[in-house]
Amino acid sequence: MMSVRNGALALADMLGAWLIEHQWMSFSGVVGLNAGVVAAALLAVPGLPAALLDRRDER
Repeated sequence: MMSVRNGALALADMLGAWLIEHQWMSFSGVVGLNAGVVAAALLAVPGLPAALLDRRDER
C-alpha cells in the first residue's frame, strides 16, 4: 500500500507541475482538481463490495 501511495504522490507532483508549467491550469485550478479527485474517491468508498469493507487485519 505504501509503494502505491508513494508512486501516486510522485506522479501527482509531476502532473501538477506539468499542468502549471504548460499553462493548462493555474495553481488554484490544480488545487481544485485535487479536491475534486479526493471528493470522488470519498464518494466511491461506499460503493465498494462489503467483503472488502468488513475485512480486518489479523494480529
